[in-house]
Amino acid sequence: PVIFPLQQPLTNQYYLVRAGESVDIATDRVATNPADKVDMNIHGLTKQGVFQMHAVAKQLKEWEKANASTSTSTSTSTSTTDSASQSKRPMYLWPSQSIQCLQSADILVNDLGLARSNLVPELELLDSRKLGEFEGKKLSASLKAIDEFDRIDASWKPSGSRSGAGDATAASESLQDVQLRVRQLISKTEGMYTNVDVIIVAPDSFTLAVLQSSLEDKTLRGQADLSFQPGEIRKITPVVRKPPAVPVVPL
Repeated sequence: PVIFPLQQPLTNQYYLVRAGESVDIATDRVATNPADKVDMNIHGLTKQGVFQMHAVAKQLKEWEKANASTSTSTSTSTSTTDSASQSKRPMYLWPSQSIQCLQSADILVNDLGLARSNLVPELELLDSRKLGEFEGKKLSASLKAIDEFDRIDASWKPSGSRSGAGDATAASESLQDVQLRVRQLISKTEGMYTNVDVIIVAPDSFTLAVLQSSLEDKTLRGQADLSFQPGEIRKITPVVRKPPAVPVVPL
């Protein structure tokens, strides 16, 4: 497993993408119940969300072109054609199985010309943070209230109903809960791939901001400062903290 804070460089390049605008976002509604994550009426992409994901694909193409150009210009031992070919790393898409993420990933696959085999839907590790008592309430107001608690205590979680899993408010998660699962995801991808581009597509900002915090060794309580907007993509530069040297005790 990958050790956090990172003590050695990761073997892959990571891009974090928030899915395009979905119905729940457009209607300013909290909708984090896992039972509804494939419901098109709740989480399906809006027209704006579709447009946003085409823009994300365009950004990825520009970055890929820039990377290839840099690699080609610095290479002296191979031909231009061979160098460009070698600089284009394999790309894998890891979307949450929430419907807006699957739709977003489909757009990226088509626009980028990737094979369907490069699409790897993740069952649970990239789900939206479960917000318990806030389910169904106004999203904008809820996020402000949640941020106030998160900045005080990363282990705080919204109250959840005790009526059982069938209740939409039953499940809730803290920032630390989200951190645990996104770190598991990085251990998973680092174990599967070497020297590839991994594009992670998640439905909410919490999941991505916490992941970015983990990779860049930033405080968990300030994740709201890293908030992702729908259809936003970021190229991550992980921060490696070498462990302190063990003092030598003279004999």
